[in-house]
Formats: sequence, structure tokens, C-alpha cells
Amino acid sequence: KTDDHIRVVVRVRPRGQHEEPAILEVQQDQRTIRFLEKGKLLSLSFDRVLGEAATQQHIFEASAVPLVEHALEGFNCSLCAYGQTGAGKTYTSFGPFEAKGVRGCPDA
Repeated sequence: KTDDHIRVVVRVRPRGQHEEPAILEVQQDQRTIRFLEKGKLLSLSFDRVLGEAATQQHIFEASAVPLVEHALEGFNCSLCAYGQTGAGKTYTSFGPFEAKGVRGCPDA
């Protein structure tokens, strides 16, 4: 466990059919995303980085399970999906549109 009060977990969603690639490299082990912006190579680091291949189960285990465990220990917890329109908040929260189950939860 860590003593951090706020953790930032980033999920790089799969690219749409007509989108240009924006993310050049996702280094999950180093918690870094590298991308080009206005011709410059930039790098951002986070507490956790999940790439395009991450499943809904993996995202849940990486972001929600630790919060549930803390809540059961008596701590107040919250989970927030933040980003611009089209960034993938709904996709990350509920999975692909064609997913079976209740709002993308395969076991429901």
C-alpha cells in the first residue's frame, strides 16, 4: 500500500477508425505516455498507465478494487473519470458498446 491520497490512473483508449494516432508510446512499467504535440515529443508520467489492450476487468482491478478495499477499512473514497469530450470516459467506465451484460459488465 502507498500513503498517497490521490492517485492518477490513465487509460489510453483504442483509437477510432478515422482517428490519427495521438499516443506514440505507452510505457506501462514506467507509467509514462509519450506523444507528439505541435511537433514536439512530450512525456507525461502517472501513478498507473493502462494501454489500449487493457480489458474492463484489468481497469477495474487497477483502479476500483484498491478503493473498495480502503472503503472496507473505513476510509472515504471516490473514483472520478475526467477528460475532454470524446476522450473515452464512457468507454472506460462501461466498455465497448457491443459488450454483453449490464452496461459492459460481462458477469452481470
